[in-house]
Amino acid sequence: MPPILHQPFWCEENIWHLAAHPAPGAGERRVLVLTGAAGEVACWQQRAARPGRPVLWDYQGSAHETEIIVR
Repeated sequence: MPPILHQPFWCEENIWHLAAHPAPGAGERRVLVLTGAAGEVACWQQRAARPGRPVLWDYQGSAHETEIIVR
């Protein structure tokens, strides 16, 4: 299986690579781009943050996969 391509500091590009890769599973995949009403989204557990504090980004990318159950 090929490796999942990764670019540091480019979450949207990494999410597209992950969604296109065969490793995650066979379900339906969607890429979500999140932002808040003020144009910011708080993200915890980020390397750029001080411990216990969020970083405010203008958006954040995320991947979602719907499981397919065959009975």
